[in-house]
Amino acid sequence: MGMKGFFKDIIKISGSNTLAAVINVLIGVIITRSLGPEGRGIYAAILIVPGLVIRFAELGIRRSVIYHIGKANFEDAQIVYSLLVTVAGTIILGIFISLGFYFFLDNPEFTIPLIVIAVVRIPLQLIRRYAGGFLMGKQMYNSSIYLRWSFLGIYLLSTVIFLIIFKMGVMGALLALVSSNLLISIYIVFLVKSQIGKLGHFNAKSMWEMLKFGLLYSATTFVMMLHLKVDILILGKLSTFEQIGFYSLATAIAGNWQIPFSVGGVIISSSANEQDEQIKNKNISKFARISFLIGLLSYIALYFLAPFLIEFLYGKEFIPSIELLRYIMPAILLLIIARILASRLAGEGKPYIFMFIALPALFLNIILNYIWIPKYDAMGAVYATNVSYGILCTVGLFVYLKEVNSTLKEFIVYRKSDFDFIPIALKELKKRYRKVVRRIK
Repeated sequence: MGMKGFFKDIIKISGSNTLAAVINVLIGVIITRSLGPEGRGIYAAILIVPGLVIRFAELGIRRSVIYHIGKANFEDAQIVYSLLVTVAGTIILGIFISLGFYFFLDNPEFTIPLIVIAVVRIPLQLIRRYAGGFLMGKQMYNSSIYLRWSFLGIYLLSTVIFLIIFKMGVMGALLALVSSNLLISIYIVFLVKSQIGKLGHFNAKSMWEMLKFGLLYSATTFVMMLHLKVDILILGKLSTFEQIGFYSLATAIAGNWQIPFSVGGVIISSSANEQDEQIKNKNISKFARISFLIGLLSYIALYFLAPFLIEFLYGKEFIPSIELLRYIMPAILLLIIARILASRLAGEGKPYIFMFIALPALFLNIILNYIWIPKYDAMGAVYATNVSYGILCTVGLFVYLKEVNSTLKEFIVYRKSDFDFIPIALKELKKRYRKVVRRIK
């Protein structure tokens, strides 16, 4: 895939992700206003355990499938058979681990009905993400975009029904999440089946290769994202549900702001399919520079808009989230760059490299959380995350440059050609506009 094709796919996915972020914000507004600071804190806290389990139990299979399909290492039917075996095992393991964590936490706010609904999310989301990895590996980006929009549409509708109409509180928020995952999981299974026809036979080698790549990639991304999640767990021990509510809102907004840059699947797929190392290096360096510039400008705008957005969308109860959001954004900007670099190395069959950087940074994050949260509450978690992500990104950049045999100057210096994507983006927008007009007519 040449530079033009790479950026065309990036623009397509990023555009979809941007609109998806808007819907996620709307869903977040409904949940936050319906639950209040304490209710949102309980909701965020009870989802942390299955969320972490899903992140790890996914075993990086989504990215592994993208990589192996791009390399054409195995037949599609063999890969799907391996997925079925893997998903069955990870679902059982994930449920037992989650129940064990809830038993260990022994929190009176986590009632049995809430725990059951939260745990049901695990098999549904794993099925959806495994199957989604197959579609991305086949470079069926339009199908992936359609499925994301379908999920978000159902999720938004379910949130309105359970929270606004029936006013079911935390239980309603969980039911909305689970029901939307259920419907899309059923549909995506049939979609994958239609692509492969017969299931084929089990291939132990294909399963081992997918697990080997996936486990290394999963461990890396798990550790990278754990910085934001472990903060909530430590806040639950050292602070209050109200502080968790403020912090979880700030990180949720920051996470939605990051969504347009979540194109790791495209990067891995293009790196696995492209043979020319020079083209790959230029593509990733250019994309990282553009992402940093757009991210920085967006951050500046969000810094000044934060008071209006939080008070208007979420209510005066969440005013303490304003400063948290303002100061967590640098960490998210650094995380965007780190994930781009990690995805590029994963596409080269080296998904493990960033784990050796992210793990020490995570340990530092935990230590700083225990030092700063008792003194600064949720802001202490923000400080810790900024420091740990700063180290992760800085060290990761120099390791990346060494691995791809590039220089810092080649990576960071902007060029006039960096902005060649603008005509491509305008052309893509024009095409989408014409499609909408035709449908209206």
